[in-house]
Amino acid sequence: MPSGTWILVLESYPKGRYSADDARAKERGVPGPTTVVDSSLTPGLRPGYWAVVSDEWFSTKPEANRACGVFGRSASGACYARLVG
Repeated sequence: MPSGTWILVLESYPKGRYSADDARAKERGVPGPTTVVDSSLTPGLRPGYWAVVSDEWFSTKPEANRACGVFGRSASGACYARLVG
């Protein structure tokens, strides 16, 4: 993810309770193209989680929020934009 782009976080799982494989298994239940990332290694995300994020990157927060509909969600706790970098 290039610094200065916006991503959508769709799910997050505490690393103390879930492995990366657990998060990837749960990711399969999220509609749309997604990836699991380590939030501790992704600037802009709260550390300590496996985060299921959209594969698409966005130029602006409003653009990212509009894309929540692709995942059958509205921009809120179930789909939120974060600036990476």
